[in-house]
Amino acid sequence: MIETVLLARHGFRLSWETQVWSTPTGTPRDPPLSAHGHDQAKELAAWLVNEGKPQLIISSPLTATPASEQLDLPILVEHGVGEWYLPVRRGLHPRSHPAATLKTWFPTIDPSAHDSLVYPTQKGESIVQIHDRAEDIIRRLVAKLDKVEGLRTVVIYTHAATNIAMGRALVGDREREIRSATCSVGKYVRVQGKEAESDGLGEWEMVSNGDCSFLKNGEERHWDFSYVEEYEEDGVLEDGTDAPLASDNYKTPSASSPGKL
Repeated sequence: MIETVLLARHGFRLSWETQVWSTPTGTPRDPPLSAHGHDQAKELAAWLVNEGKPQLIISSPLTATPASEQLDLPILVEHGVGEWYLPVRRGLHPRSHPAATLKTWFPTIDPSAHDSLVYPTQKGESIVQIHDRAEDIIRRLVAKLDKVEGLRTVVIYTHAATNIAMGRALVGDREREIRSATCSVGKYVRVQGKEAESDGLGEWEMVSNGDCSFLKNGEERHWDFSYVEEYEEDGVLEDGTDAPLASDNYKTPSASSPGKL
């Protein structure tokens, strides 16, 4: 039975440093990590090796690759922990490739070890709906992983909004403050006596909140839901048009460039 869930956010994205970038996967709105982001990912991987000690990685592959290599564990791709996009007024938001295709670029992915349990709608989600999705994927993942003999600790790499919503699902409080900086990690420990009480929801105590103590530069680019207003935006259109997302902008005076959540 799972005893500890580690929720980690991806590292610094190249699109936050330059408007000129390309993605190896060809998926729109999926920028790679910057050099700084790769450094953060390595620092997080070192912490996982020495402190977190997960036995399983469920992840978005860019940030998880260093941890996969250092821990000698495969990456299990789960679309249900993917990016949050606001509802579309036209077009559709992109969806990541299947795990078998992603393995072309990220060889430590094991497509045979896991089939995605949830696929987010390409029509986008409200803030309420991303919390609904987080609760759905937590229920499904906990139910599946609890059946894996000897599995006690899992790390899940995700994105800012999804990270916050999943943390709230674990503690059973949609208003809980969750710190979500780049390559931060939250640690959630199952409360004895609550196992299987509510399908994995509200059964966990948060013992560290967005820890960045192992990162050379500390906490960077924290995000929370107060930074974005709910409205409809364009998805990727049929002709391939891909306008910048309004929701990429941080609602802070110091923000000078757009960034993905």
